[in-house]
Amino acid sequence: RIWMAEETPTNTRNKRGPRVDSPAQWRKVFDFFDTDHNGIIKSNELDKVLRHVGQKDPSADELNALLNKFDPTKKGYLNFEEFLSIMTDTEAQDATDDDEEMRYAFRAFDRNRDGRISRDEFMQAMSLMEEDLTEDQLTELFIEADANGDGEVDFEEFCAMMRK
Repeated sequence: RIWMAEETPTNTRNKRGPRVDSPAQWRKVFDFFDTDHNGIIKSNELDKVLRHVGQKDPSADELNALLNKFDPTKKGYLNFEEFLSIMTDTEAQDATDDDEEMRYAFRAFDRNRDGRISRDEFMQAMSLMEEDLTEDQLTELFIEADANGDGEVDFEEFCAMMRK
């Protein structure tokens, strides 16, 4: 979920550079912030690390919760294993946030709130998005999104369409 560009972590929305999804890649991120190369990152710099790798700007309460969870002895620093645990825990939270965003977008299409997007709802929502698509192109998109062919797009089909 985290991306890097030019050896410097950047925002995930940038989608530049190789994806950070292995411990070896996380080690590079950790080493970037371990400026004195002593194998630790100070706990009070965690907010800077999280922002720098594209996570949402953490509140003081969120930071304290992370530190209490991953630095319970309050030693004031994080080693690589603790850092890796925090970053993978944060990624799991981002997945939850992405799901909430997807549900919000689905509701924008599902005008009658029945849990399914009809062809008419789809066409109306897409026309409001100012996309320069013909009716035939919109119909083709709807048919492609309606994977099970029941004439409606459910949430799972919507997610699959949006992730393409």
